[in-house]
Amino acid sequence: MKRSINRYTVLLIASVLLAWSCAQQMPLTGGEKDTTPPKIEESSPRNFSTNYKGNKIALTFDEFIQVKSLTQNVIVSPPLEYPLEHIIKGKSVIISIEDTLKPNTTYNFNFGEAIVDLNESNPLDSNLFVFSTGPVLDSLTISGQLKDGWTLEPVKDISLYLYLNHNDSAVLKTRPDYIGKTDQSGNFTIPYLPNKPFKIYAVGDKDQDYEYDPFAEEFAYLEGIVNPGDSVNLEMKTFTEQDTAQRLLKTGGIHYGQAFLKFQKTAENITLKPIGKTVNYISRWNDTKDSLTMWFPDYADHDTIRFQVLTDTILDTAEVVLKPKEKFINKKTNEPSVKFRLKNSYDLGRFSYFDTLWFYSDHPIQSIDKKNWVFSVNDDTLSWDSLLKNDIIRFGQSPDDSLRSFSLLYDWKPAASYSITIPDSSIKDIFELSHDTLEIQIKTKKFEDYGKLALNLNLPDTKGQYLYLLLDDKQNVAKKMVVQPDEKIVFPLLEPGKYEFKIIVDENKNGKWDTGNFFEKQQPEAVFYYPKTADVRANWEVELDWTVEDQSLISN
Repeated sequence: MKRSINRYTVLLIASVLLAWSCAQQMPLTGGEKDTTPPKIEESSPRNFSTNYKGNKIALTFDEFIQVKSLTQNVIVSPPLEYPLEHIIKGKSVIISIEDTLKPNTTYNFNFGEAIVDLNESNPLDSNLFVFSTGPVLDSLTISGQLKDGWTLEPVKDISLYLYLNHNDSAVLKTRPDYIGKTDQSGNFTIPYLPNKPFKIYAVGDKDQDYEYDPFAEEFAYLEGIVNPGDSVNLEMKTFTEQDTAQRLLKTGGIHYGQAFLKFQKTAENITLKPIGKTVNYISRWNDTKDSLTMWFPDYADHDTIRFQVLTDTILDTAEVVLKPKEKFINKKTNEPSVKFRLKNSYDLGRFSYFDTLWFYSDHPIQSIDKKNWVFSVNDDTLSWDSLLKNDIIRFGQSPDDSLRSFSLLYDWKPAASYSITIPDSSIKDIFELSHDTLEIQIKTKKFEDYGKLALNLNLPDTKGQYLYLLLDDKQNVAKKMVVQPDEKIVFPLLEPGKYEFKIIVDENKNGKWDTGNFFEKQQPEAVFYYPKTADVRANWEVELDWTVEDQSLISN
């Protein structure tokens, strides 16, 4: 009997243990997410203390915490030379300062999101920790906003540097005396400053060396001296400087008859002189005129071509290596992979009945056989020969020397259908490439499908000129023109949509926006936007007034 009881007892205990272990595997459910940030219960030294002589900060919290990269997330002003070190003990973190702290200086530690709770990563509720190594806490502030000089959009997460050294070279060679950073709205506040005059800069400090690297980093500067405590909210415009030294950056072959040259900046008065032999080539600059595409009709005679790149002197020597044609031949079909492509402005969405119809090729065009084209209007086929003979249809030339485009001039009508058939191999490029039969179908809109937009300008006088940009809803430039301060701009036939207006103060009258130059004391050319969006509707007229009275928006 006694043996039987022991056996049942063992079985009962095993059953209980098994049930308990199974219960432990069930997930916990319910309960609200913890959103309460950790709080500092004790600190040494105390926040906002004076006469601090140590080199450690001990913070004790009301819950367990974790530290996420002090180097990345903590901003210390004045900046430290050596990174902060830390250890965690229970609910405390001890931060070690390796630097020798400056005497009579107020230090501001902005912890950002470096200290968070253990479970939900809620950041510290009060992320500022301040102490002074002297008897007084400095209490003055410099604040403002940073905007992109071209878009006028706020610039976030960029460093602000304050210098007591007012020489321009200071931002290039030395650490700033105090620092800050912009928030998501481009606003910045640098608190706990002494009553001393500063020079202020904004630096997109990619390498975090507390110095400005021209041409590589975003930058802004304020002319003159800034005094903390002044009630003025500063506004600065960022820009990226352009290296004034011209350089040939890169050359390369695109295929067996096409190559490119890439330059440091916009190429002014650059010419190419072949070295050693005569070379026949056709070239075209891109829109920013810093890249040159070259086509070589006699590619079979060359594999490597050398040029002198000339300005007033010899700038460089360019070596262009053309790729062998064999690499662009399909071994199965014996057809070249380099194709002839012909696009037109209608298919590209850039044609209306009051426009010119343009055709564009990837390569320079060698010949156009204008015979046997078929032209139909509203399903009526017209005599092509008669259209050409009587100059009802005319061919226009390429607007540049690249010979890559031509136009078809015709009195297009609204609300009409057109069909153009270009017979097989009518157009050939310089590589003897051509096309299959091309069918182009065009339908023009009615007059009532367009809207009218008028804008009355009232701008301050300027020594330069005003460039007006009409921007569509994707910020593409729909129209660009030089305007007078008191001009009325009228767009009688505009595609319906939402438009913005932008004006550039083109101080040097070169027809484009110019970035800033710190050492020549040139701010980026001023730009400003009409404060509202214009909603252009079909068969509707919109007239707006744009008055700018603030002369500071015009003159930098």
